[in-house]
Amino acid sequence: MVNKVAAGIGLFLASAALLGLLLPGTWQVERSLVFRGPSAPMAAVVSDLHTWSQWSGWSTAADPSLRLEYPGATVGVGSVQRWQGDVLGAGLLRITESDAGSGIRFDLERGRLASRGQLLFEEAGQDTRVVWREEGDLGRSPVASWRALMLDGSLGAEIETNLSGLRKYIKERTARAPGEQGDDDSAGDDDSAQRGP
Repeated sequence: MVNKVAAGIGLFLASAALLGLLLPGTWQVERSLVFRGPSAPMAAVVSDLHTWSQWSGWSTAADPSLRLEYPGATVGVGSVQRWQGDVLGAGLLRITESDAGSGIRFDLERGRLASRGQLLFEEAGQDTRVVWREEGDLGRSPVASWRALMLDGSLGAEIETNLSGLRKYIKERTARAPGEQGDDDSAGDDDSAQRGP
């Protein structure tokens, strides 16, 4: 009986390793969320790294020990944010491209996990769909391939939280003055973050 169990476990592990060799080590995670209004207020926020700690998961709310550093510029192409914390660990964010109309591209390091990211703006009627996409390559090995396959779940949840935080932050910054008439501010707020293709 013991031998049969051991043989079964061995066969399972061998099959998992073989399948892992067939899976790609590259990965891509994408989520999107509709924001009220045009993209201009969003572009001003996402291109300013000083604002990220106020709406993203890289904040003292998530990690009270978090220390943030901004070597050099903090807005636009070339700006860098570094962080170190007991919960979030070490990380780095660098903006590589920035366009007020289409969004930003960035390099991101979460410890040993490196990715190329995009925050893109797409017209959605009178509103804006914000697409957060990240991709990377973990190399070719059974462990790396299985890890790449599972990143959609873990990183996807983080990206959804960041998008929701960004939308709340934008809404608060652009809130109408009291008594001003207009459409219902809740438009779009019921939309949950959508998965990428």
